[in-house]
Amino acid sequence: MKKLFQSLIVLAAIAAGVAAIPISARPYFFGWIVSAVQYTDAHNSLISAIATVLLACVTGGLVVMAYLQIKTTREQLRAYVFPDSAVLCDGMALSPPIPGKANEPGVVLAWKNTGQTPASNVISWGQVAVIEPINESRLTVPPLQSVFASHLGAGSVGTKSLWFGRALTPSEIADIAAGARAIYLFGRIEYSDIFRKKRFTNFRLAYAGIFPPPPGVIFNVCEKGNEAQ
Repeated sequence: MKKLFQSLIVLAAIAAGVAAIPISARPYFFGWIVSAVQYTDAHNSLISAIATVLLACVTGGLVVMAYLQIKTTREQLRAYVFPDSAVLCDGMALSPPIPGKANEPGVVLAWKNTGQTPASNVISWGQVAVIEPINESRLTVPPLQSVFASHLGAGSVGTKSLWFGRALTPSEIADIAAGARAIYLFGRIEYSDIFRKKRFTNFRLAYAGIFPPPPGVIFNVCEKGNEAQ
């Protein structure tokens, strides 16, 4: 009953539309309708092909949109592990002091998962180097070994302590103060996100200035060596 009522409304609307057309123009109007129907019948296969192509384009567009939505969602939900802080000191700045590491550059590196989900199988490697800035490109990271792997929850922090390996000579300390050399901290962090995709973060930081450094000194981010995926 409802469908019949709707059909009557449609017919009434069509009749009203036709009635609004001047009588002199009605033959042309109906002739246009007949021509359109004849054209459709004559080119039925062509129209079907065009409709199929358009449908395929629309379907393809929907598929691409769905893929981009899934990719965006994954990027929003995945883990992101980056260096969070790096504190430079020597052995005498510790509490209690370690005289055996006086004038030896040491770094406490902290990295943080800034993403919304945990990072698994987190491994890291880092090293302290003292070289001329012109030789910075020689700082290379070896392949990491999957040892001491850990898990890092969202917002959690991991740490690593690194030492240069020996005390700096007076000439090295003078060069660092003058900027002829710099203390570099470089390395790599590898981990997997909740989608089981392997990720990495390379980092390279440098400090040039007074050594032993004053409290609160910071490293500068190098122009290269800080890639992430």
